[in-house]
Amino acid sequence: MPLLPCMFQMTDGRKSRPPILANTSIPKPLILHPLMISTCHAIHKQPYGLAVLARAVFQGECLSVYADELSRRLTADPHDAGALLDVAILHMLNGNHAYGIVSQKHAFEICRTYRKMPARVSSEPRRLLVLSIAGELMANMPIDLLLHNTTFVVDTIYLDAGGPLPTNLPDRDVTLVAIAHATSNASTLALLTNWEEVYSRPLVCDPARVLELSRETLWLKLANCAGLRIPPTYGVSRRELESDWHTTSPGFHFPIIVRPIDSHAGIGLEKLDAPASLTRYLASNPADSYYVSPFIDYSDHAGVYCKFRIALIQGAPYACHAAYSRHWMVHYLNANMDNDIGKQQAEELFFFTFDSFRQKHAMAFGEIHSRLALDYIVLDCAEMSTGELLIFEADTGMLVHNLENEQMFPYKAKQMSMVFDAFERMLVRVAEGTPPQLALGGAGDLPVTVTDGSCGPTESL
Repeated sequence: MPLLPCMFQMTDGRKSRPPILANTSIPKPLILHPLMISTCHAIHKQPYGLAVLARAVFQGECLSVYADELSRRLTADPHDAGALLDVAILHMLNGNHAYGIVSQKHAFEICRTYRKMPARVSSEPRRLLVLSIAGELMANMPIDLLLHNTTFVVDTIYLDAGGPLPTNLPDRDVTLVAIAHATSNASTLALLTNWEEVYSRPLVCDPARVLELSRETLWLKLANCAGLRIPPTYGVSRRELESDWHTTSPGFHFPIIVRPIDSHAGIGLEKLDAPASLTRYLASNPADSYYVSPFIDYSDHAGVYCKFRIALIQGAPYACHAAYSRHWMVHYLNANMDNDIGKQQAEELFFFTFDSFRQKHAMAFGEIHSRLALDYIVLDCAEMSTGELLIFEADTGMLVHNLENEQMFPYKAKQMSMVFDAFERMLVRVAEGTPPQLALGGAGDLPVTVTDGSCGPTESL
C-alpha cells in the first residue's frame, strides 16, 4: 500500500530528496472552536489536490506559492475544508505527519466529501464515488494521480477507522474502494463488506478481496501458479522470533527476509543470513509482529537486481516502472534512477519490449487476475533466471504516477498515459457493465510488437 513517505525517507532513515518546504511557511493546524465547525453535508473542493502538490515536489518547485495561497484562503475562511486538506497533504509531503494529521482532522470535522471536477469534457459525463480512509497518504490508492486527467466527476468520502458509515451518498455510476490493505484498515474494510450501499452500484476493488491481500494470505492464494513463484510468508510475533521460531518451522532455512508487519518502502526490511542476526535485528526494529519469508536470489547473470512495478487492469498488464540495483533491496528511489543514464535506458527498453514480457508471462498474469479477482491490482515483481515471474507484493494502494522530471525521463509520459487511459476505460466498462476486451495473453489493446524480450543493458549498471 505504499505512497509518499517513501518520496523522502530512505530505508536507513536518510532523506532521499531534500524537503523543499524547509523555507516555506505552511499554515500550522488551526484550533477551531466547536461553534466554528460546520455540521452541514456540503461537498467541498480542494484548491490543488495530491497530484498537483506531489508533482511540484518531484519537479523541485518552490512551494511557497501554494502555501501562501492556502494561508490566504484559510485567513479569509477558516471553514475552507478543501484548503485544510491540501495543507494536510503539504505537511505530509514534507514529512510533518503530525501536523498533517491534525490539519486533516480539522478538514474532516467540517466536511467528509470532496469533489474533483473533470479535467476533460466528455459527451457522456459519469460520476465516480471513491471510499477512502482518514490517515496517512499511504492508506489509500493514489486516485488523484491515476485520474488527474479524467472525464469523471470524482467524489471522495473519507471514513474513520471502524466507522461510522455515512447515511447519504452522492449519486454515482460506479463506486471504487480506495482503502488499501493494512492491519489498521482491516476493520473498515470488513465493515464495508457488510454495507449494502457499497454493492448497490457497480464496484471496483471489492473490500472482501482487498482484505485477502496480506502478505501471508497472498502467497497461499498464488501458490502453485504455473510460471509464477512467490515465497512463503509467515506472520510471526516478536516473542516467537525471540524463542527460536525458525527451529520449529520445518523446511525453513536462512537466509531470511524480515520486516515489521504493515511496513513499506523498505522500512525495517532486512536480509538475515544466520540465526545470530535475529537478536540484533529485533533490538533495532521494535514491533509486535513481523513478516518472515525466505530470501530468493533474483539477480541476473550480471549480478543486477531488476524489480518491476506492473498494474493489472482487468487482467491486462501495464508496465509502470523498472528499477535496477546491485543491492537485493530495490526501490525506485534508492536505485539512483535519477542520476544513472544506463538505468534510465534499461527502463526505457523494458517499456519498449514489454509486449514480449507480458506475452512470456501471460499464463501467470492470467492466474493472478483469476485468483485475486480484482479489476485493479499493482504487482511488485521480478523475473527469475529460470524464467519464472517472482512476486514480492500485490496491492491496490501502490504508488503509480508520472511525477518525474520529463527532461530526465522523457520516455515515461507516454507509457504512464497508457496506464491512466486503461484505468479510466476500466471504470467506464465497470459502470456500463461491459466486459473487458482482452487480447490473447491479457494485453488489452496494447500493440503487438516483435522484440527480443531482454531486460536491458544491465552489464553497465
